Amino acid sequence: MTNNDLFPHLDDQQTAAGELRVAMLSVHTCPLAMLGGKKTGGMNVYVRDLSRELGRMGIHVDVFTRSQDDCVPMVNHDLGERARVIHIPAGPEAPIPVGDIVNYLDEFAAGVAAFARREGLHYDLIHSHYWLSGLVAEKLEAYWGVTPIVHMFHTLGHMKNRIATGPGERAPQERLDGESHVMAVADRIIAATPAEKAQVLQWVARDLGGAFPGIESHPDVSGGEPRLVRTRIPVWLLVRARQLGTPEADILRAYPALRAEDLTNAWAYYRAFRDEIDEQIIDNETA
Repeated sequence: MTNNDLFPHLDDQQTAAGELRVAMLSVHTCPLAMLGGKKTGGMNVYVRDLSRELGRMGIHVDVFTRSQDDCVPMVNHDLGERARVIHIPAGPEAPIPVGDIVNYLDEFAAGVAAFARREGLHYDLIHSHYWLSGLVAEKLEAYWGVTPIVHMFHTLGHMKNRIATGPGERAPQERLDGESHVMAVADRIIAATPAEKAQVLQWVARDLGGAFPGIESHPDVSGGEPRLVRTRIPVWLLVRARQLGTPEADILRAYPALRAEDLTNAWAYYRAFRDEIDEQIIDNETA
């Protein structure tokens, strides 16, 4: 990997100067936090090691995170050469639920902008981690002007909801909406796994003209419910049949117009929009 790979918007002269600077955003958790806690793990390690490696490459990295202890120094240099952690006060300087941090994003962004202004710093790139940081990245672009945003979700609310075993484990709608917004404003998205990449691409396909692979909807057909292309068969009907234990072979025999790939598209749509389809199942069965 070269500096030009990371900063394609810069010319060779700028890259050769060795003065590139990244604003790394990890709002809800600190890369130097002790591992093994409920909110410390893979993302902390990723941000920590990435920042150190970028520093070794000659790139200056400032990792901005929300201050959770007013006794901790604002600036920490433990990440190594050219990399440091900046603790920004935003809300109580104590651990708070991740869901509450969204209330302090404006304060956090203002704190980051004020720090950069005091230090006389210019950042060539904003690299945000997790959806909360992505929202902050957009706010910082408003402070700094056009600054490329590279975002990594680490976990996606829709994918979390696919495996949730109860309402308490499901991602709130505020997070789902926030993730969709970050996808729209980021210049680049980094996907950690093939499954996450597929989910992101499906969201993009949906947002571009309201499309989703193999699925379509129209207000005048099937009540506007998502259905398989070329048919009037709604997704919820197939999902319900599957939930009741109907084998795919029997579903295809019952609906000769369908192909195997149509079922694959229906299951993928359900995984991405479980709430929508579950609601349609309930509405149609109680009608």
